[in-house]
Amino acid sequence: MRKISFAVKGSAEEQDWLNGWAKLGWNLRHVSGYVYSFKQQSFPVFIATRYLTTLPERTTDDNIIQDVALKTPQLFVQYAAVAKRAHASPKTAADDIVSGKIIAAARQRLLKAELLWALLGFLAIFSRMVYLNVSGFTAPSGMGILGSLMSSVPFLGGLLLWLVGLAGLISINHQIGQRDRQYRLLNNDFANAALTAKYVTLTSTAAQIDLTPVADLGRWQLLSVKAGDFHYRLQTLLTDDEIEQQVTAKLPTVQRVTVTKWLGFMYIPI
Repeated sequence: MRKISFAVKGSAEEQDWLNGWAKLGWNLRHVSGYVYSFKQQSFPVFIATRYLTTLPERTTDDNIIQDVALKTPQLFVQYAAVAKRAHASPKTAADDIVSGKIIAAARQRLLKAELLWALLGFLAIFSRMVYLNVSGFTAPSGMGILGSLMSSVPFLGGLLLWLVGLAGLISINHQIGQRDRQYRLLNNDFANAALTAKYVTLTSTAAQIDLTPVADLGRWQLLSVKAGDFHYRLQTLLTDDEIEQQVTAKLPTVQRVTVTKWLGFMYIPI
């Protein structure tokens, strides 16, 4: 059996997913990209994953299933068989940081692939239009170049394949992007991230607000204070509802959280 998973290699999510299949009698045999091969057996073989910068010399007692080499960052993900699920070591904060780097690199590759695929499609369409224009060929319908394109079965087939491929890349990139977002928030790592600038007003009777408990939400910048309203510019990956929920939970001195739009010299609640 083969299954596709976009879980980060070596992460707690991937390890739990693999062991979930092992519990059902499907044991991991091989990993190739996002495709995992399983073999059904009468006894479960649970998986422990770990990150390695170098591969140690193997022994007959290692029970190593596979070592997967990653290019960015340059390290290995080792898949080893363990007798019990409890023997799979829990992931540490250091593991989460490595997982975050892996998913960030994967998203960058997918963004480039998506852009290249879109560019190739537009170039193909443009080239075809130039060819038809130069050759002077027109469709019987009298619609000119557009009619010529639409009357070509091979072109329509190629266009459909291109659209399906583009939709697939966008869907995969969205899933990878969600995981990238989760790890960036978990590790408080916003380097090279596309952060959305939001304007947040915190209403409090305190003379000042200590943002230390919510520093992991993003980059805060105090813009102004007026009559108990503290206006901040927040660069973050969170949605408006997530900002309100977390600020309310972590800052008891704040009575109200309002996400606003900045228009010239005034804030407009949204």
